[in-house]
Amino acid sequence: MQRKLIAAAAVLSLVSAAAFATGTNSSSSSTSGGTTSAAVYGFGSFTATNAGAANGHASSIAGQGFGTTGNATNATTSHINTSSVGGKGFGGSTATGVSGADAAANAWSKLGGGWR
Repeated sequence: MQRKLIAAAAVLSLVSAAAFATGTNSSSSSTSGGTTSAAVYGFGSFTATNAGAANGHASSIAGQGFGTTGNATNATTSHINTSSVGGKGFGGSTATGVSGADAAANAWSKLGGGWR
């Protein structure tokens, strides 16, 4: 009888340790962007210029509660695109551009000492 109780207590302590030895992970990503264009037509000298901007922001947080160590991260990125063309004579010029920005954030947490 005593051996069965010891074996049951050992199994229970292993299950408890496995339950408390967990962690959480969290991730987030953001993408933004767009296209821009400008054009002029006529006779003589002409130029066309366009500019585009995009910003991406991502944040992630993981972990809370008793005995937990957590982490929070933020990521921000931006991109600016400018292009221009010009010409002389009869006709036109066109400028097009694409702007894009990507941001990614990852957070982790690990359960600490647990309940004692």
